[in-house]
Amino acid sequence: HLRSLRIEVPWTNKQLKVEWMSFRDKLLPGAKEEWRLKITGPKKEQVAAQVLATLYDASLDRFALPEWWMNVWGTNHERLAWGTAGPFGEAGPQWISWMGGVAQDSVRHYPDLSVGEGSMQYMWGGNAGGGIRGHAARGDGEVMLQAMPGVVMREEAQAEGFFAMADASESGVVLEKVVIGEKEGASSSPAPTPLRTDFRETAFFFPDLLTDRDGSVLLRFTMPDALTRWNFMGLAHTNDLKTAQFTRSTITQKPLMVVPNLPRFLRQGDRITLTAKVNVVEGGTISGTARLELFDPLTNKPVGDRFTLKQAERAFTAAPGSSAVVAWSVAVPEGLDVVAVRITASAAGMSDGEERPLPILTDRVLVTESVPIAMSKAGTRTFELKNLVSASSSTMRHQSLKLEYTPNPAWYAVQALPYLMEFPHECAEQVFSRYYANRLATHIVQQRPQVKQVFEAWSKGGPGNEQAFLSNLEKNPELKGIVLEETPWLLNARDEGERKRRIALFFDLQRMAGEEAASLKKLAEQQLPQGGWGWWSGMQPSRYITQHIVAGFGHLQQLGALDLGRGTDERRMIERAIDWLDLEVEREHQRRLRGTTVDSLPDPSAEDIHYLYSRSHFPQRALDRKKGSAAVFILERAQRDWLKYGLQEQAMIAILLHRMVDGATAPALIMESLAQRATVSDELGMYWRDFRAGYAWNSFPTETHALMIEAFELVARDKQKVNALRQHLLTLKRTTDWRTTKATADACYALLLVGDDWLEPTDAPVIRVGDQEVRPAEQETGTGYFEQSWTGAEVKPAMGRVTVTTASDGVQWGALHWQYFEQMDKVKSHGSPFSLKRTVMLREQTDAGTRLIELTNGRALKPGDRLTVRVELRTDRWLDHVHLKDLRAAGLEPVDALSGYEWKGGLGYYRSVRDAAMHFFFDRVAPGTYVFEFDLKVTHAGEFSNGITTAMCMYAPEFSSHSEGLRLEVQE
Repeated sequence: HLRSLRIEVPWTNKQLKVEWMSFRDKLLPGAKEEWRLKITGPKKEQVAAQVLATLYDASLDRFALPEWWMNVWGTNHERLAWGTAGPFGEAGPQWISWMGGVAQDSVRHYPDLSVGEGSMQYMWGGNAGGGIRGHAARGDGEVMLQAMPGVVMREEAQAEGFFAMADASESGVVLEKVVIGEKEGASSSPAPTPLRTDFRETAFFFPDLLTDRDGSVLLRFTMPDALTRWNFMGLAHTNDLKTAQFTRSTITQKPLMVVPNLPRFLRQGDRITLTAKVNVVEGGTISGTARLELFDPLTNKPVGDRFTLKQAERAFTAAPGSSAVVAWSVAVPEGLDVVAVRITASAAGMSDGEERPLPILTDRVLVTESVPIAMSKAGTRTFELKNLVSASSSTMRHQSLKLEYTPNPAWYAVQALPYLMEFPHECAEQVFSRYYANRLATHIVQQRPQVKQVFEAWSKGGPGNEQAFLSNLEKNPELKGIVLEETPWLLNARDEGERKRRIALFFDLQRMAGEEAASLKKLAEQQLPQGGWGWWSGMQPSRYITQHIVAGFGHLQQLGALDLGRGTDERRMIERAIDWLDLEVEREHQRRLRGTTVDSLPDPSAEDIHYLYSRSHFPQRALDRKKGSAAVFILERAQRDWLKYGLQEQAMIAILLHRMVDGATAPALIMESLAQRATVSDELGMYWRDFRAGYAWNSFPTETHALMIEAFELVARDKQKVNALRQHLLTLKRTTDWRTTKATADACYALLLVGDDWLEPTDAPVIRVGDQEVRPAEQETGTGYFEQSWTGAEVKPAMGRVTVTTASDGVQWGALHWQYFEQMDKVKSHGSPFSLKRTVMLREQTDAGTRLIELTNGRALKPGDRLTVRVELRTDRWLDHVHLKDLRAAGLEPVDALSGYEWKGGLGYYRSVRDAAMHFFFDRVAPGTYVFEFDLKVTHAGEFSNGITTAMCMYAPEFSSHSEGLRLEVQE
């Protein structure tokens, strides 16, 4: 017989009692109110308490339910229980719940009180997601409300008299009340109807109220003007943590109420029907008049005529408990940035009215179109911006045309070396990368003194060098459709720019010698007694990390940048590491052989191939090749079955067989196969289109491409293909950082491996824009970067053709950027190697289910329809920091109004929902096609410009694209 009893010990001695002395559940908008409540102890004794209180619009609960958590008095759970060991057995006490801790020396403990810090916690699935904090009401009852980082505020607040000062994805949104009317420049003549202008969504937020000597708390505030239900939340506690939480609700209403249905904004050139409901709460059926007034809030002058408002008054009839709808059709003119909308209604001695400002956006959009320019061999090529060459629109206005060009972009790779030295972590791989970077940099300066001269010129600044230390995110701000400070990537830009500014310091020979010695000493200390390296100190030796370090030393030896004389620290470390690797690989091979034959063994792993590749750099260290050994097994299988492996392993197999097996035919076959499978392009160079990057070390794109350069240089000795491969490797960094220390180290080795003077100055190319030859006044030292611009009337259609003639082989690149203003619905689509397509579709319900019908110009909609926007994004290369912006018509509203991080179709991104557009921010986009969909609802009748969708790589604005414009017609 087994019976369990639970004993509850309630915390009744810690529960405060709350008594409302005055509270009203029906209020008038704009009324001055005074509520009083009394706080007493568990036995009605007097206590001194602190109270947190707020009153907010109940409609906010549709987004997330708020909760103040202050459950400081916990529950003791049972820790032991009786159990049975079988049908008729018995067992002693056993643990039924156990949570293991972590080592005490790995955690820091600080004194704290886990009471939620008094913040309003939004709960999603039981997890606290963020909070809201605010300031006590000012004398007139107005408040400011600030969202804490991570909280997404309802953006309808902006349409109700609030303006967002920053994006929620950054440091929070500050919503500040802007009052239009008598307070700020309104007419001094008395208004016939009291107007409601205060639409705060928080009536008050009092974080620090104290009880008086009687235990009473007084709440004085002015109700906002919104007609809605309000939720009250209160939290009280004493200094000995007696607590109480309490809620109430109230409503604001009038006998006659006007509820306007206004959009978030207006756009010039649109026609829109503005509507409002007139609600009657009590009494009998009444008839009256509703009136629409439009005026300039800066001058208070009426502007109804400019909106072609022909009849300002509309008659209505409404019964109690029902509403009447009134509507006005207006055309939005040019020349105004904002309009104040005042809607009033009066009947039977009752009246009500609302007044709100609406921003007016231009119907023209600044469009940026670009064409990338890429040269890899001597000769002449022509590049064309087709929309500029064929420009004929009467409404188009040229803004600017800008040419930028870099004759020697290989210098950008050298700028990556400080990244290796400055990476902050202390694992063995990155300590070696620090040593590797300093050794490589010292070698570059010693072999090519002009490198040091270039960096000294950069550090001194001066003509042509102002942009040398700008990060790629900071360059060309005028071409980008968003300010860098408004993106999630501001810190990336600062870090990258600061790293470039320290590059002259990095190439100081004395500093490099000291850094090299320190990192070499650290690396020696991290080498374990067996000879291998672990990833981090305290870990077991890792074959892969050890092989990576050995291969890195081999790269330095291949470049002639490493002294392996007898007695050097490097030689001792390499010999110990190779001995440990040989022993470890052989031991594992013999273990696999137990109880089986060589023919039955699985193929060597990618790590086994990497072992022999690392080992092949040091033929002076004898390798055991007796029959049945691991080395012989790996060599034979690799030579026979190389087609079974991926691209990176095939390149390593070709190199190791070339070095270790005399007369082997496989290396030539492998190189021929790799060449046949490669794609060669004038812009992208040589690469493998079917390569799919993954998360394993042998599927990283940069490391794979660096190995290909090594293979085609050492095995195939094909100069032309090596140059095409280097072109693609530089192109990878053109729009991305090489992202990891290991990738950057491999890339720098591959670029330096070729014996030509890749950093030597090149002859200036001859560039013609239209019929003009470009003669730059200033060029950046080293890279040769220059730019030239034309503005306004200087831009001609013929300038959409650029001809480049160069006398020397080698990678060169640039771009032509054209900016112009055009009416949104007249913009033509523009693509590049990075392109997109937008489709707007009507969701129509049929007997067979939901059907999507693509909208074209002239297709009529009606209020209440639901639209699906599908954006198809394509890229043929890796891109970092991509911004996509989808403009929205004034008569549309997003169905999902919350911003946040999303993961769809193998791509993660942050989506920011703003008043006039939907923004998407992608940290990194791999080659491929991606499709995004989101829904909009039609809220107003009229004719609207729906704008365009634009996408741009923030690192390289020449990779940009936009869709064509679309005009929507919504019938009443």
